[in-house]
Amino acid sequence: MTRLTRAIDAQRKRMADDSGTSLIFALIFITVVAIVMGVVLSFAETNLRTTVAMRAQAARAAAADGAAKVAIDNLRSGSYLGDGNCFGADSQLRMDNFYSEAGRSGNVTGSVAVSCAPDEARTSVAPINDSNRPGNALITLGKPGDTDESSHAGDGIWVKINGGKNDTVVVKGGVFANSRINVFHGTLDAASVKARGACLGAIVPAVSCPNAAADIADPGYAAPTLPTNVRTPPACDAKEKDAVSFKPGVYNDVAALNAATGCKKLVYNFEPGVYYFNFNGVWNLDEGYVIGGTMTGAYRTSNPPDIATACHSPVPPDNPPADWEPVAGQQGVTFVFGGEARMYLTDDAQVALCGQYSPSRPATVIYGLKTSDSNQITRRKVPLISSYKNGNFQAYLFGTVYAPQAWVDLNLKKDLQFYFRGGVIVHHISIDGPGNTSTPTPMVATPDRSTQPSQAVVWLNVYLCPGAGTCTDTGQPSLRAKVGISEESGARRVTVLNWSVQR
Repeated sequence: MTRLTRAIDAQRKRMADDSGTSLIFALIFITVVAIVMGVVLSFAETNLRTTVAMRAQAARAAAADGAAKVAIDNLRSGSYLGDGNCFGADSQLRMDNFYSEAGRSGNVTGSVAVSCAPDEARTSVAPINDSNRPGNALITLGKPGDTDESSHAGDGIWVKINGGKNDTVVVKGGVFANSRINVFHGTLDAASVKARGACLGAIVPAVSCPNAAADIADPGYAAPTLPTNVRTPPACDAKEKDAVSFKPGVYNDVAALNAATGCKKLVYNFEPGVYYFNFNGVWNLDEGYVIGGTMTGAYRTSNPPDIATACHSPVPPDNPPADWEPVAGQQGVTFVFGGEARMYLTDDAQVALCGQYSPSRPATVIYGLKTSDSNQITRRKVPLISSYKNGNFQAYLFGTVYAPQAWVDLNLKKDLQFYFRGGVIVHHISIDGPGNTSTPTPMVATPDRSTQPSQAVVWLNVYLCPGAGTCTDTGQPSLRAKVGISEESGARRVTVLNWSVQR
């Protein structure tokens, strides 16, 4: 056998040998399995991520939906009708750590913010509604045994009118006393009368008291934001012809205040805003014309006002037209009394104070600070408002007098006009009219509800902040809702007009 033949024969033997084939098949199998498993695991991971994302999306959708419903319930139980903030103190409702969503490493909490913006074109508010008028015209909050500062201990309301012309105290609206009503002389005439104690004397309609099962609650009107800038009253110049202007601020010098308002026949205009009288003493008003708020004319010494119409009232007159509305641009005052500051009327003082109109809260013209307010006071031992029977002074208070821990002591005289137009809420009140007093009709009144309904339309924007402990109304909202709020005859209704999930 030649060398060539042997080589060919060896080559043939090698080609016929199948050793190593199993390794090739094993490698092929492993490769295929690895590719298949990679694809399967990739699908599984994608499916897991999709599941987590869908769960998170579902959680966020549910959170946005729930937050919008919370905001709507807040509007339903609140008093917003187009003026002020939707949610009481703020137009944004924050819900920290409101919801939970699934994350790759476990559940994650998130927060929500809901902003509220009015649709001005579709908002119309009845000028006088349940939000800006007290439920009763005269409310006294003092309880039996808790009214001993005056000489009429135990009386929430004490009346003594010996008038030859008119011995009746007329109240337009309801009367409610948490203690006794004592009409010592004269008549108390009101739409309704309720008391937790006895009702003594002539009362129309006739009632048998006690006739209330529980005390009436303090409505708890919030104090206005108190100014901090201390004002020096202008000097009194008897030769002044124009109205003397006072600026909103803090007045803490009662002697200077008395000197400034002590000139005869001058017109004193307290410009619109909040006045904080923070002193222990008596502001004596016995001369001139004191007008609080926007005046109805260019009054001066040579052109004094009819004090009954000296400022633009935030409340309608008796028997107003059906379409009554406050004067456009009407601006009023709030006189806040702290410490033992008090106001005393006598002689020929002429006073007209007009509160600031609001469709969502009473036009509080006088506010007596309470123990729950800043710069707090304890219950007063002296009257916040008082008058003495000398002279022919007149006082018209257009707006609510709210001083739940203070009392009012009025000594009236013939042909006196002391007019509370907007309701009175005090600790207790005494009204004493000797001689031929002719009381105003009505002396105390709360305005009637307007006949036209109120309606406000707002947009609610819901913002989600996943993984955050708090949230603000920035970025793209997750949901928008258009909500209508209406109120008619005391009934409040909230309607969802539009509901849109944002992508």
